Amino acid sequence: VASNGVPGSNSGTVLYSLDAASLKQEKMLFDRSLSALTLDPAAQRVYAAYTHPLAGDSKLNVYDALNLNLIASLRQSVRVTALAMNPATQHLFLAHQDYRPSAMDGTVTVLDARTLGAVASFFVGREPVSMAAFGDRIFVGSGAESRLIVLRDCATTIPPAPTPTLTPTPYPTLPPSFFFTPTPTRLAVVVPTRALSTPTPAPKPSPQ
Repeated sequence: VASNGVPGSNSGTVLYSLDAASLKQEKMLFDRSLSALTLDPAAQRVYAAYTHPLAGDSKLNVYDALNLNLIASLRQSVRVTALAMNPATQHLFLAHQDYRPSAMDGTVTVLDARTLGAVASFFVGREPVSMAAFGDRIFVGSGAESRLIVLRDCATTIPPAPTPTLTPTPYPTLPPSFFFTPTPTRLAVVVPTRALSTPTPAPKPSPQ
C-alpha cells in the first residue's frame, strides 16, 4: 500500500503487488483511497476497503493474491477503518467509522468470506481504528477512547450471499454495444415570414 505519486489526487493511496525475489512492481490497482487491508494466506485472498474522498461511497473488494485480479466487490454503507480475517471460521471482520455521523459508527461487522453474507454486528466503541486476529480472538483498538476490545469468534452456519442490487446512476443508459455511434439527424428549421405589402403612394397636393 502506497501513494500513487500524483500530487493533489485526494488521498491517492493504492494497492501494489511486488515480486518477492526481485522486489519489482508487478501490478498496481487504480482504486484510490484504500482505508483497510487484510490477507487470507490459506485461501490466497486479499481484502481491501476503499472510500472515495469526495463522494464518500465505500466498498469492499476481494482480490486473488496471486495476480490481484478482482473476484468480488461489496458496497459498504459507511467507511471501513480496519479489517481482520480468521481463517479457521472464514469470518471477515470490518470496523466502521465514517467521516460524517452514522448509525454504524463504532461497530464491527462480521461477514462470511465464502459468501460475503452477514454473520453479526457489534458496537465496540468510538473510532475503531485497528484490528488483529489471533486464534479465536479479535482485538479491536479504539482511537477515541484509548481502549482495547476483545471479541471471541466461533463457527456459525454459512449465511447466504447478499442479493445483487442495481445501483442508480446519474448517467444516461447507452445502447448495449461497445461502440456507440449516434445516428446523424437532419434538422429542418422553419423561419416564419411576414407577407410584404406594397406601400400606397402619398396623394399629390392639388394645384391652387
